[in-house]
Amino acid sequence: MSSSTVNRSDVIPTAGLEYVMVPDGTAAGGSYEGSQSPYSWASTDISYSSCVQLNGFRVLTRYRSVTAVVTPPVGLPGDPGYVPGGTTYTVGYPSWNLVSQTLTCTSHADSTPGNPFQQDNPYLTATAGVYGPYESPAEAGFVDGTCYDYFKVFDQSQSGYIGALSSYTSQPIEGQDVPTTPYDENATPPLYPIDALTEFVPDTRDSVTVTYELTTVYNVGSGNVTDTTTVSHTVTQSSSDWSAQVQALVERSYYYNGIYPSMPDPRDPPLPIEGTNSDGSHFYP
Repeated sequence: MSSSTVNRSDVIPTAGLEYVMVPDGTAAGGSYEGSQSPYSWASTDISYSSCVQLNGFRVLTRYRSVTAVVTPPVGLPGDPGYVPGGTTYTVGYPSWNLVSQTLTCTSHADSTPGNPFQQDNPYLTATAGVYGPYESPAEAGFVDGTCYDYFKVFDQSQSGYIGALSSYTSQPIEGQDVPTTPYDENATPPLYPIDALTEFVPDTRDSVTVTYELTTVYNVGSGNVTDTTTVSHTVTQSSSDWSAQVQALVERSYYYNGIYPSMPDPRDPPLPIEGTNSDGSHFYP
């Protein structure tokens, strides 16, 4: 496909990089070819208790050439047969050379690039090389299977928990996602993801906007050009029943199910009871 006018935005096209969001959240009801800014991905609903995978989230980058054709008017206004003049544009997608691409989170960045995800390497960018025509765009976005970290995105929440099978002197872990796996209450002995939930104050916002910058260095046979565009992603959550969600976390814990860490027996000599630790507590698995 060497040219395209389908679903084009209503701005006058100019030569340069063109971006298409997949899935596109820029315009309700459908995707725009070379969608006009502000660019956005379709919204995603996440949960603190599961990994909602982001599959197929991409920014397609193409180089767009534009040829303007000016048509002069025929006759004068008011004359019979008068035809007004105008400008039409032919849009093509020639080959272009990508030098480098970087994708960075700018709204939830505690490092460069920012990482609001559970995974350490969440970003996908195109490798250097020649791209084009239309059918061969450069692709950036998220690595398939990447999941947002709930507590990084909804960062007004507070949480604390004691890690699974910790000693009796352990301190709560705060500001991190509360683990929900591994979990098998029917195992022998049972398997729980935490010892105890110590704090959970939810972020009650219905949605948070995460923003990104995609920077592309490219050329079309002469000097390099740097183009930076901003992409937003609305992340939503369900806040209909916090009590049930907190109770589910509490029940997936060793303490709730009567299994506690042992403490050294201060008696001299210790007086253990058969089938228990010397302080009377249950054995850990």
